[in-house]
Amino acid sequence: SISGWFHAAAPPPNADSDASLAQLQRHAAAVAQPFHKLDVPTSSTPDTPGTVAPPLTSGIPTAASLLTLEHRRWLSRYVNPAYLTDETIGAVRQQLASQRLMQLSAFFTSSFIKDLLAAAAETDRSELPAKGSPPDYTIGLASPEWDAIGPPQVQRYLRYTKRSEPATDQPEVASRRAGMRLCRVRALLRSAAFARLLAAFTGYVPRAVRAEVRRFRPGLDYTLAHVGQLSQGRRGGGGGGGGN
Repeated sequence: SISGWFHAAAPPPNADSDASLAQLQRHAAAVAQPFHKLDVPTSSTPDTPGTVAPPLTSGIPTAASLLTLEHRRWLSRYVNPAYLTDETIGAVRQQLASQRLMQLSAFFTSSFIKDLLAAAAETDRSELPAKGSPPDYTIGLASPEWDAIGPPQVQRYLRYTKRSEPATDQPEVASRRAGMRLCRVRALLRSAAFARLLAAFTGYVPRAVRAEVRRFRPGLDYTLAHVGQLSQGRRGGGGGGGGN
């Protein structure tokens, strides 16, 4: 590519829309997943994403006001029960208030994460080529639920989108099993119960969430930090590891 400064009395036609910054912002917005509204009223059932939520309380929400026994019981299917106690929630909130970040180790239950990691490892074993092989960008696309996401000047990875149940005569694909298991994490992040847990951790009630299942194939996929990712307003963020 060639880059440099433009020197002239007036900018060329369509300079604003054709500039690199405008293209990055436009492409980033085109492929981004939409936000899902969260419903966090006191009568919400634990696993219902819902639509729009009224204010929960007039002050800073507490763990007791946010998480009922039913919520904690449902979350314990995925989340380490140690993170669902009032004592731990209070410690997390205190550290977030003082340091503005928190690393939650062993956050998922061992049984839940073991099944997920086993499916991801099986996918890599069955699909990744031997070391030193030429790049193959079709890896991981044997299952129609996985799509390649670009544009390449910004990012490349695979996104899982379950469209329908696979036909009974369709051969089993390891990447499909991994995608379906990772969808459980996405469902957890979109749930009203998890929104309540985040509110208990942070003191802020989340109103929307954007979550997707991504796969980064070693040596093939990437995301680039760029100005098109900047946004207005307060957002919370969470990150995961590499691989599937």
